[in-house]
Amino acid sequence: MPVTGADSAQAADRPTAISILIVDDEDATRKLCRDVAAESGLRARTASTTEQASEILEKYPVDILITDLKVPELGGFELLKRVRETYPQTAVIVLTQYGTIESAVEATRNGAADYVTKPFHVSELRTKLDCVVRSLEIDQENRILREQLRTRPGFGGLIGVSPKMQRVYRLIEKVSQHNYPVLILGESGTGKELVARSVHFSGTRRKEPFVPVDCSSLVPTLIESELFGYVKGAFTGAMYAKTGLMQSAGSGTLFLNEIGDLPFDLQAKLLRALQEREVKPVGSNDRISIATRIIAATNRDLDVAVRQGQFRRIFSSVSMSCKSRCRRCGSAKAIFPSWSAPSSRNSAIPMARCKPSRRTPWPA
Repeated sequence: MPVTGADSAQAADRPTAISILIVDDEDATRKLCRDVAAESGLRARTASTTEQASEILEKYPVDILITDLKVPELGGFELLKRVRETYPQTAVIVLTQYGTIESAVEATRNGAADYVTKPFHVSELRTKLDCVVRSLEIDQENRILREQLRTRPGFGGLIGVSPKMQRVYRLIEKVSQHNYPVLILGESGTGKELVARSVHFSGTRRKEPFVPVDCSSLVPTLIESELFGYVKGAFTGAMYAKTGLMQSAGSGTLFLNEIGDLPFDLQAKLLRALQEREVKPVGSNDRISIATRIIAATNRDLDVAVRQGQFRRIFSSVSMSCKSRCRRCGSAKAIFPSWSAPSSRNSAIPMARCKPSRRTPWPA
């Protein structure tokens, strides 16, 4: 079969050839599958029995396995089981005779990525093979990105290489994949909003709005209407209805900065909103469902505030602590290059003369 221009381009764009093993006792089927794999830029090996397939699997890395369910000796089901147990990263496509779809469905339940019924069209096999290849490439890219995130000197807008910062990066990556509320603790200037943004833009809500709110800058009497909204006529001057921030953030993230300054009576309403996933606009009798994730931050010691009766225990899921840089001086070596790289040309003082000192306190 001739290789088309699109197939050649696809193979050329692939950085490393994906390997495929084709297991079938029919010569014509093996040759057809091998030709389709070659057109897609894959490195193909073939076997006519499960014993030959096992030998190849032990000697060479195999990314994709195409196997007939009726292959001699152990059979395709047993080969599929062994591959899933020993080589879980290998994607499996099973071949089955027309009229035995139930067996193919059972194979997918046991871990096969897809199935093709015999006799099959080349276009059908190519389409399903390309889907598996794309899935493998995406998984590989994700593994590379995760490794880069784990080893690079920063995460999002954060910069730092110290062990404590690396723990922060791992925690950010972990909590970003969930929807529970997060409380970020730390002194002023330690980058709490950067952590909140990293959690948002590293997770599943990255395409949704990130809405920051500084609770300390809001007038206490207006905080409730800002967060929950209000209906027309709710109070003097309410000439029209207004959607609250917890609703307008949609499926995104609402970042409540300095939540420790939130009035005590409003804390109970916020707690109810988090528990019930709904808000009640000022002046309304109806409750509105919300899908917003809440991330909050404060520079106060909320445990002390709770014991003193000044703050309700709103956040019980995850809390993150941001230390001042004077406690993690190891990050200074990573921070200085980030300053000097874009601005050293216009700097009044040559950045080569600027050296971070471990002896000098650096609170922010």
